[in-house]
Amino acid sequence: ALTQSQGNGMNDVIQLVQGTYRISENNNSRFMYESDEPYGIIIKGGYTSDCSSRVVNPSNTIIDGEGIYQDGFENISPGGYPTSSVLTILNWTLSPYTGIVIDGMTIKNGLSNYAGGLYAGAYYADIDIEHNIISNNSSNGYSEAGGLYVYSEEGILTVADNIIKNNTGIYFAGVNAESNGNGNMVLTNNIVTGNVANNYGGGVSIGSYGGDLYLINNTITGNTASGWFAGGLYLIPESGRIADIYNNII
Repeated sequence: ALTQSQGNGMNDVIQLVQGTYRISENNNSRFMYESDEPYGIIIKGGYTSDCSSRVVNPSNTIIDGEGIYQDGFENISPGGYPTSSVLTILNWTLSPYTGIVIDGMTIKNGLSNYAGGLYAGAYYADIDIEHNIISNNSSNGYSEAGGLYVYSEEGILTVADNIIKNNTGIYFAGVNAESNGNGNMVLTNNIVTGNVANNYGGGVSIGSYGGDLYLINNTITGNTASGWFAGGLYLIPESGRIADIYNNII
């Protein structure tokens, strides 16, 4: 479904039926979508076998990397980007009328030298990562994140109601969120725990270089960085922009 959606000239909604989707059943290769078409993609887990109803519970729909190593960096994207996560969703269109939604699944056991669990990246698309469990993923090289790496130039990034736990990385173990343009960034109601970085960025790392930042109602505890700094929260806000940070446990 991901391959067909890349170039079919329309917006796509992928409804994942409850169950486990393994990399070993995909020729030992990560599940990937990469497109430069001006259309969006929505991927939601939790559907019954006939897709007539949905139960929003990330534990019922699992994408399992099985610890099968994925070689992490390909120069097929503008400038070169990591494309080795268990689930890799990229949209490089310059159209602002696109979006990426990943909702209601468990992404686990990824192993890569860049981004282990989930990577969602775009130029202009808004990106929503909601109601997921991202766990037990590892990045053992120059990592973008062991668990979740989310990036956009101009779109709004929303990471909400996720559990991100027990991921490891050389740099950035739990969450690494970056916005290099004017898009705002919202992280709310997430639990980030038990993530371990060898150098820095154990729990949540945020680079907001143009837009406003909202970090609200998150629990970021029990994360460590054994090398340099920022076991819990590593924050780089842009000067002159809004950074609303409240009701968090860190």
